[in-house]
Amino acid sequence: MFKSIIVVLLLLLLYTATVLSQAPRLLSHNGFLADNVGQPINGKVGMVFNLYTTSVGGVSLWSQSFTDPADSVVVSNGVYNVTLDLSTAPSLTYNTQYYLEISVNGETITPRLKLTSAPYSLGPWNTSSNKVYYTGGYVGIGTNNPTNNLVISEDANSFIGLTISNTNTGASSAEEISFANEDGSQAFIRIYDNDNATYPGRMLISNNRTGGSIHFGTAGINSRMVIANDGNVGIGTTSPIAPLHITPNSSSYAFRIDQGVNGHGILSYVNTTSSAQTVLAAASNVSGGFYVKGDGNVGIGTSSPYTKLTLTDAIGFTNSTNPMVYIYQSGTSNAERPVIAHSPSFPTWGLSYQDVGDKMMFQAGGNPVMAVNLGSSQVELFKADGTKTIELDPEEGTGRGADISLWNDAGVNTIQIDADYANTGVGRIVTDVLQIQGGSDLSEHFEVNNSGLEVQPVPGMVVCIDSKEPGKLIVSNKSYDPRVAGVISGAGGITTGMLMGQAGSIADGHYPIALTGRVYCLADASSSPIEPGDLLTSSDIPGHAMKAHDYTKAQGAIIGKAMSSLKEGRGLVLILVNLQ
Repeated sequence: MFKSIIVVLLLLLLYTATVLSQAPRLLSHNGFLADNVGQPINGKVGMVFNLYTTSVGGVSLWSQSFTDPADSVVVSNGVYNVTLDLSTAPSLTYNTQYYLEISVNGETITPRLKLTSAPYSLGPWNTSSNKVYYTGGYVGIGTNNPTNNLVISEDANSFIGLTISNTNTGASSAEEISFANEDGSQAFIRIYDNDNATYPGRMLISNNRTGGSIHFGTAGINSRMVIANDGNVGIGTTSPIAPLHITPNSSSYAFRIDQGVNGHGILSYVNTTSSAQTVLAAASNVSGGFYVKGDGNVGIGTSSPYTKLTLTDAIGFTNSTNPMVYIYQSGTSNAERPVIAHSPSFPTWGLSYQDVGDKMMFQAGGNPVMAVNLGSSQVELFKADGTKTIELDPEEGTGRGADISLWNDAGVNTIQIDADYANTGVGRIVTDVLQIQGGSDLSEHFEVNNSGLEVQPVPGMVVCIDSKEPGKLIVSNKSYDPRVAGVISGAGGITTGMLMGQAGSIADGHYPIALTGRVYCLADASSSPIEPGDLLTSSDIPGHAMKAHDYTKAQGAIIGKAMSSLKEGRGLVLILVNLQ
């Protein structure tokens, strides 16, 4: 018979992996064996271990044998050591009392050994206390009815939570909650301590699984924001195709910034040296849109702007009270600027450019077509090849009037219109040929008296020099009158071609008197019919001409030659005025 003195039972929990994971079910057991006279045993013995829930009787819940010669237990001076593998009894929950029965070489040692303390660490959380409960494989903290692997509950008007504390101040210190699946890939939440040399104070949320992504959701499992495994972030989409991809599912704004302080709205830098790269684009299903390119060119309605601002359609301004466009150079006074305006508050503006040292140029194909000299208000017009052909100067010189110059194709000034010639206040036109298309006679202004006759001067009447009032004329009323001076222009629908006179002087008047050229003249054919080529002189009929019969009397009294006929009576005859 053996006498077994159990010196040490238990003592070894090999390791605990992560929080709430199952510890390895290995129990290190030490004992002392002596014979029936108390002498320590030496050599190999066969041993069998059984586990019960009762101190005597009952059914063995687990058994392990060391009876084969190859694995029998070595006893030295009575001391032996074995490792019991309880993993072959996975149904053991360790939330009840267990007893270990030992047999040596077929002899059962009594009483059974009651397991206490350390062996129960093989089943962490299998016991309950006033705060921790284990039931049905679930752990509850603050609740005795957990519905998941770990439930933390507290009925308190205060903060409750889960704390992971690392008091180490080393350069690699951090805290982590990990999530591992069957293939070992992990997702985790990790917080590096401020003492961490590589990532001080960093919080890292990571999903290391193949194709893993991080989703943020509301209203159940609806994803509101996604961080894909390639780093793209999606808001409103679970398949982002850009570093930030926003897909709103409503009619509200997709992106909005409300700057609450006196700061900036959007700042965007793109690392590119290509002018073709798009820095900013805003477009819809409607053609066009707004684009900012890498070289700073902006396109509205086009994605390929070729200037700092390129528009493919019209531009409109609706400001009703202020100027609509100001353009001024950086550093230049606001007073020197072009302003485009059309509003009730600025009815006389339109286009204003106040820098007197510049020209406002209008060009076509790189050549000027019109230029406005802002200092002198001079306007220049050019041909398509850039040759100047017209110049309008509202002030030819200080205190002087306007001047208009016209050049031919060879650049020769062929027409000069001067409103204040030589600063005399006299207007002058200089040209090679003067062609008048509005009339066919050369007339001067005269005052015409009726000389007591009961007739008023009308176009077509023959007039004579008034011997009583120098510089004035009277309606003719005497045949062969050597004072005959011409015909009042304007009869028969033929108007004056050129009209001369000096305003405010004796050489002025109200009636245009044809001195040469073609006019219709009142004539009397009572004494003789008038035929083309006949010389005409004054008659006794007031204002009427007649055919000259007496060439001696007609000397100095000829008005001109008839160009049409008058067979009889009185009427209009076209004559060529040629005083003789």
